[in-house]
Amino acid sequence: MAQTITQILLLIISGITVFTIIVPMFKTMGETQKETDEYSLAIESAFATNERLNSLVAKTESLSQQERYRLNRLIPPTIDPIRTAYDLEVLIEKHRLFLISINVLDEEIMEDPVATSNVISEDEFGSADQVVGSIGHQEFELAVAGTYDQFKSLLADVESSAQLFEVQSVDFQSTDSDIIQFNMIIRTFGLFPNTPN
Repeated sequence: MAQTITQILLLIISGITVFTIIVPMFKTMGETQKETDEYSLAIESAFATNERLNSLVAKTESLSQQERYRLNRLIPPTIDPIRTAYDLEVLIEKHRLFLISINVLDEEIMEDPVATSNVISEDEFGSADQVVGSIGHQEFELAVAGTYDQFKSLLADVESSAQLFEVQSVDFQSTDSDIIQFNMIIRTFGLFPNTPN
């Protein structure tokens, strides 16, 4: 009888031990394994990103001075509205169109779909600046007068310009003569590094 009671007590103690110590320990081990897997995945992703960044840096460093100039002309680090308006005016005069008016609209920062707000530490890349930037654009309202052929050649030059321009809208007002008034909105772009908050 005493032996049976001892066996029952040992079974109860082993059951309590299993449910109070061993099961929670396995649960904790499972959570730790899951966190370890997540960290491993994050490290692999960081290494892949770092390799891609190094590849892009190497590609940038291999660019010639002329190629760097052309890249900076395509999308400059900031938009200079006076310089851009002057460049557009030169193009208009080149095609012998008459400039009626030019209005510079407000600059707008566009949301960057691939931007990240993570700050790269100084130890990793030598600066604590954020590796994030925004693309901004500014629009110019132009009213010019001239022939259709002159306007068409102006648009061809705008399209092949070293600086990235996008024609947003064009409309015209015809007259009895060959001279037509063309109204258009041209957008240009720039890169704006975000400042840390």
